[in-house]
Amino acid sequence: MWRSLSRRRFLSVAGSGILAGEFGFRRLEGQTAREGLNILFLMTDQHNARVLGCSGNPIVQTPNLDRLAAEGVRFTNAYCATPFCSPTRGSLVTGLWPHEHGIIQNVDGAAHGITDANAITENLLLDRGYKTSHRGKWHLGPYSDVRCYRDDKPEGRGWGMLREAVCPEADYPPQEGEVRLFGRPVIMQDFMLEAHRTWDSYDKIPPQDISIIGRSILPREGTVEAWYTEQVCGLMEKHRSENWMITWSVSPPHAFWVCPDPYYGMYDPAGFALPTNLSEMPDVVRQSVGYRLAQLLGERGIREYLRCYYGQVSMVDWYTGQILAKLDELGLAERTLVVFTSDHGDMQGGHGIVCKSVPAMYEEITRVPLMFRLPGRIPAGGTPDVHALSVDMMPTLLDYVGVPAPEGIAGRSLRPFIEGQPDDGAPAFSERTGLNYNWVERMICRDGWKYVFHSAWPSELYSLKDDPGEVRNLFGDPGAQAVRDDLHRQLREWMTATKDAGLARMPETPKT
Repeated sequence: MWRSLSRRRFLSVAGSGILAGEFGFRRLEGQTAREGLNILFLMTDQHNARVLGCSGNPIVQTPNLDRLAAEGVRFTNAYCATPFCSPTRGSLVTGLWPHEHGIIQNVDGAAHGITDANAITENLLLDRGYKTSHRGKWHLGPYSDVRCYRDDKPEGRGWGMLREAVCPEADYPPQEGEVRLFGRPVIMQDFMLEAHRTWDSYDKIPPQDISIIGRSILPREGTVEAWYTEQVCGLMEKHRSENWMITWSVSPPHAFWVCPDPYYGMYDPAGFALPTNLSEMPDVVRQSVGYRLAQLLGERGIREYLRCYYGQVSMVDWYTGQILAKLDELGLAERTLVVFTSDHGDMQGGHGIVCKSVPAMYEEITRVPLMFRLPGRIPAGGTPDVHALSVDMMPTLLDYVGVPAPEGIAGRSLRPFIEGQPDDGAPAFSERTGLNYNWVERMICRDGWKYVFHSAWPSELYSLKDDPGEVRNLFGDPGAQAVRDDLHRQLREWMTATKDAGLARMPETPKT
């Protein structure tokens, strides 16, 4: 095991420089910029890897994302660094694990985020003359804390102007019993409205009310995502004769789970087959927000939540299509690396849980969609099954544009696997850390097994080959003891190599 970990670490430091190269791209007619590679980074929030047509989902309609996968590669075993927002987003831009870059909780209020003290992809590209722009969710502190976005100001009309133009608030006077978002009503089914009111009376509700689930009056043309899309299309046109990295980062399919027609009406709640992977779980999981809300919603409510979630995914797919069409219109597709991913997944009712707010490492929330497209450079239709990790994003992007990755990062370039190299068997890791390290969760997946160490509640071991739903915890099974002990040792080696402070809470051998 130590040999493969060392190889991952070696490749992360040296591989980018070895594999990187300058590519000569066809100069566009009338274009004066130096030939080079652009990066279009497309990102959703809380996107379950299985809710895509290209991943085999028979219900969801995602023609544009399916096209992206067909024209490029789609990783089938991509894992997030942490199954919630800010820590993973920090890993995507730094190539470091959350316990290395220091963001182990969501960046809200006074929490620190990414600054110029961190070597991030966009700063490295800015230093080499790239135009760097970000539209949408950052969740890593103020944009002004990083120089790559310090002067990146939206141009033209703002979202409020767009929203008011297509859906004037005055046209929707308040009505008794309605739920309003951004001044416009959300139409909720009666049973969902009742659940929402009950949820609102509970203690310890998160600031964002995840029980608002229904049809939005605000049309897709008036959403903030439409504004981000408009801005990104404008930026691509503005910088068409320059090299750029532009990020489009949207919240859906994250709560609030509301979407307008035609997407709300696109899916029949009765058509969803609810997950059957119910399992015994520790009390800390049963007390979580995600489990409590699912129990309140019941089967009927979970179906409505899935209907809105799928509707949001199809709406995001439509916006994605607008961006890709603009890229084609500008003649930039052949020299633009397009990436699509998400920061973490969503439980989708698995294990009787919705959302992602649960202290666990289930596949539903740790696995994410991940696609790369570059016509003529990346083979079309590939589905690498290598473990692709959040920390691998930075070195992969830098590899493709010929920029050396910083020394000491944890990730490695995925480019060899994108271009056809077989899986080398390297493991996947993920982590979750309590405030001030009062508890830790650490995960390793390798050779079809998943081991999750919990410092404050029972640990878990699953055979993903035989039990993909993670229903049978084999941690205490004598027949799996050798596998468990070996994965525990390998996890400790990784934590030691990456200077993880959580190691202090992990015994040298598993405790049953």
